[in-house]
Amino acid sequence: MPLVMVDTNFSLRATIPRPGGLARKAWVLFAFGAAQLRAEQLELDFAELNGEAARSGGRLSRSESLFTASAAELARLEELLPIGTPTDWALAGSQACWDEYQRKALELASRLHRSITPRQAGLLRQQYEALCVVAPKPSYALQVPALTPDPDDDLLVFDAMRVGADIFVSDDPHVIPADADGAIDYEFGELSVRAMTPGYFFDQIGNEVDWDSIDGSWIRPST
Repeated sequence: MPLVMVDTNFSLRATIPRPGGLARKAWVLFAFGAAQLRAEQLELDFAELNGEAARSGGRLSRSESLFTASAAELARLEELLPIGTPTDWALAGSQACWDEYQRKALELASRLHRSITPRQAGLLRQQYEALCVVAPKPSYALQVPALTPDPDDDLLVFDAMRVGADIFVSDDPHVIPADADGAIDYEFGELSVRAMTPGYFFDQIGNEVDWDSIDGSWIRPST
């Protein structure tokens, strides 16, 4: 399961513009991956609880019906995906990237002449958080190493490393210099992450996905 963290430009393209872009379609895969991971955890939790109930002579009929309905809904959603589509993409996030996303969502909306209120920006942020299957503890109190020419980017790259992300997607030239051919490896102690541009990500990681057959409107941002 590739664990991916993305920068704000990617997350904004996935949630603010129309749903036809690659970023929004990738958001669909991240959403499905999160749903599948949580369904797997629910199955484990249900099996444990069911075992305890059986030993005590009880039965979890309501929990069983909820679990069955969840599994059926996940199977229905999987049928919408083209055959061979990876269903294990997982999205990571952090307090820093969510804060930056919420702030820039309002700034971008004004430039696009879209009416996004602070409340709606908060709902968009909540949806972003819900898609993330893991996040590190806030790093504001930590000493962030100088990894890039920009301290703000240092924080995001460091968070991606701390959370154990395999990939950090960014089109910021401070993160991925023009001479890096689309990807660069960051290391700090025992931590590491491979940063790559969106183009490199879709060409190398998503090269087997039938993007034309994925509908970005399958996931609708909260407004």
